[in-house]
Amino acid sequence: MRMKRLAAAAAALVAVAGGAHAAGGSFVCKDNLGTLKEIQAEVGGSSGFQKIVSQYVSRWDAQEARRLCSAYAAGEPVAITCLNGQRDWSQIKASIPPDYFGLGNQQLAQANAAEREKGTGYREAIAYCRDVGAIR
Repeated sequence: MRMKRLAAAAAALVAVAGGAHAAGGSFVCKDNLGTLKEIQAEVGGSSGFQKIVSQYVSRWDAQEARRLCSAYAAGEPVAITCLNGQRDWSQIKASIPPDYFGLGNQQLAQANAAEREKGTGYREAIAYCRDVGAIR
């Protein structure tokens, strides 16, 4: 009887540890418009401003994905899932240059192009996540 309890306890421990470090998560969201809805709700503004904010959201997502995948690689329990509804909007808003707020599409055209040129690092973060086995 004692052997059965020990075996059951060991199996439970392995199941818990394995579940916490399960490979093959995904940052893909079911609702493709979720990020846009978040941007509209959090900052509003012109469509040009929202496009710029989208770049800053992607940069935050890249940092968060890398953080989660690094934790995964270190054996820590993490949830690799859609980031909609989980973003730190205070941090994102603080990263956006204050002079962008309140401007229209034409006023932001050059800034929008410059922000796209900078890139977001998201592809590199996802490649890292794949390399450590945190996502498929």
